[in-house]
Amino acid sequence: MAELPLSRRSILRSAALVAALPAFLAACGSDDATAPPSGQAPLDTLRVALPSSIGSLDAGKEAGIMNYVVALLVQEALVGVGQDGSLQPSLAESWTRKDATTYVYRIRSGVTFSDETPLTAADVVASLNLHARKGSTTAFAYAYADVDSVEATGASEVTIKLKAPDASFAWTPS
Repeated sequence: MAELPLSRRSILRSAALVAALPAFLAACGSDDATAPPSGQAPLDTLRVALPSSIGSLDAGKEAGIMNYVVALLVQEALVGVGQDGSLQPSLAESWTRKDATTYVYRIRSGVTFSDETPLTAADVVASLNLHARKGSTTAFAYAYADVDSVEATGASEVTIKLKAPDASFAWTPS
């Protein structure tokens, strides 16, 4: 498959789409985002036009910019990064670094998949292991190369153990 060169124009066009999409979605809704407009049935499908095609909804397998744009709309990381560069809660409502090689994440309650299935610690473990397992070829495998294990250590708790200390790992699950 031939690779298309990235141009400044294509990057700016993608950035404009990302910046405009929340405003577009807000304009399509009402003050109460859960209620349909008066007299109308709830919306079951939202169709959005993109300026290029996407090859996969799995951001770990696809490096195209549009794939990341869509993934950001439907996927959430364990932690987020604030405007000041600090780590912020996301799927994990809290986390601790128990020692130099052990990170423990407490998963936020009430999180569901798009089909309303509740998110479990086992789901988080499965997702992280896609990148952390030996021989992984995902786009993020390099960031998880020093992970020794990922385990559900409670109903809402996930523990990641590293092979060696790595202070920068705290930002990896973002």
